[in-house]
Amino acid sequence: MASVNKDKFGLRILFFDHLGQRHTLRLKKVPVSVAKQIADKIEQLVNCKKYGINPPPELIDWLNKVDVEFYERLAGFGIVEGKRKLTVGEFVDRLLEKKRNEIGRSNFFNWKKVCELLKQKHANLPLSEFTIQHAQQIYEALKQQNLRTTSIAKKISICRSIFREAIHQKLITENPFQLIKVKAILSDERKKYVSIEDIEHVIDVVPNAYWKLLIALARFAGLRTPSESLMLKWSDIDWEGKKIRITSPKTAHQNRTQRMIPLFPSLVPYLEMVKQVNGHSEFVFPDHWVKKKDSPGFKSNLRLRFTRYVKKAGLTPWPKIWHNLRASFESDLVKHFPLATVTKWLGNSIQIAMKHYVDVTETDYEKALTIDLGRNGGNSVPRNQGGNEGTGT
Repeated sequence: MASVNKDKFGLRILFFDHLGQRHTLRLKKVPVSVAKQIADKIEQLVNCKKYGINPPPELIDWLNKVDVEFYERLAGFGIVEGKRKLTVGEFVDRLLEKKRNEIGRSNFFNWKKVCELLKQKHANLPLSEFTIQHAQQIYEALKQQNLRTTSIAKKISICRSIFREAIHQKLITENPFQLIKVKAILSDERKKYVSIEDIEHVIDVVPNAYWKLLIALARFAGLRTPSESLMLKWSDIDWEGKKIRITSPKTAHQNRTQRMIPLFPSLVPYLEMVKQVNGHSEFVFPDHWVKKKDSPGFKSNLRLRFTRYVKKAGLTPWPKIWHNLRASFESDLVKHFPLATVTKWLGNSIQIAMKHYVDVTETDYEKALTIDLGRNGGNSVPRNQGGNEGTGT
């Protein structure tokens, strides 16, 4: 008979196994009522083992739900067989906890959403039994959320990474998401070059120096907003060397936590404006902004307020309202500096810059109309007009 006792170390369950040997199972931080339920389950397992009968379905269901470590302790007593298979829910929980300190908080939020979907659909399914059919179910569930193709592609990519980690840990041999292909269609309709003139109109209507600087950092320095802008400290600004050190949470997992950019002249007046009101603080922006910078609610609020300021300036809000400021700045820079230099300053790759950032502007089209690429540059002469061509002399 399994019994529950308490000593100076806490609760323990005392029981005899099917061979008559006495064992002690210590429990951590559980109520007495829960300990008694566990003792009853252990008593059932011992009887099943002793008399060679199969455990009832409800007992098997309980064993499938207990933590793997606890199951292995029961297996050590010889009252259950082998190792319990790790479930999808347990694996993604462990992996998510590991990723918490490895990736940026915004990226972690995306991982968390994907893990929640995997658990919602297949939490108790053994990881080794997850097939391409289950992967297809996840894909169909994402499509039912009416997400953009790019968002679905991103989430499937995270799924692929999750199961790639399982392969790395030798828990499975094949990636069930490897055959789930989602082609991300990049729509030019969501790209918008925001001119300096337009953004200066917006800056003129915002209420304070902080907002003016926040917009300027995105459009005149290409910072990711709000993650990079709100991490800026006064100690990061080298006024004499005319450089700024940028801390980037997004690229931290690539061992690229920081980068240096020039102190672009167009930034200086906005930095000096904020320095007058907040120059004695550690961070350039208010502390309550810094603390909330990774909160989805705070980011949504920034986006909403910025949209209102754009409308107040008499403009139509553009898609990806912060991202397109950064992209517009990169498009400006490549006209004056090599792309390799520009991408080093903005913290992305050449491939990503060409795919998502650098774009052709209206000014480029207008400039092209002034350039003659004939044989003699701007002074080319049509054939058979003038000179001796075709005369034989």
